Amino acid sequence: MSESNRGVSPIVALHNENGVIVRTDIDNGIYPEDGSIMRGGEIIHRIYECAGSAALQEFVNTHVWDEALDEWLTVDRRPNYHSFWDRSASPAKWTWDLEVIKNEIRAQRDMKLFHTDWAMLPDAPLSAEKRQQYIDYRQALRDITDTVDLTVVDSADKVIWPEEV
Repeated sequence: MSESNRGVSPIVALHNENGVIVRTDIDNGIYPEDGSIMRGGEIIHRIYECAGSAALQEFVNTHVWDEALDEWLTVDRRPNYHSFWDRSASPAKWTWDLEVIKNEIRAQRDMKLFHTDWAMLPDAPLSAEKRQQYIDYRQALRDITDTVDLTVVDSADKVIWPEEV
């Protein structure tokens, strides 16, 4: 530990093999030394630079562990929680699998469809006009993965969903 870090309680960062922090914890003495691999495959390295939860969140989103340099690297802000640090790219960069985002969007869409299934039952208490509104809404939900622009939308939270009936 450097002189400047004495007296500072570190945060334990558990990162994946690409150096991306997947979770943090208070260093309460139960964690092994830096560089140790936990049961789930996460690697431990402590963070000494952060004071407060906002600073820690910023650190998590803007740092990756570089094993070769044996230090935290400051990188561009992580664009979304699906992204991973791609060391094979030159230069290394954040990237993500569009299918993962599509699957997240589909899961939310499926829940929205589920909540309107009742309207498709033959004995649903709806007028013909209201029933058609539900049919149109459900079709718009089904079309969402074909119409959403994944160059702009990088999570289901940013999808502009059709207006509910």
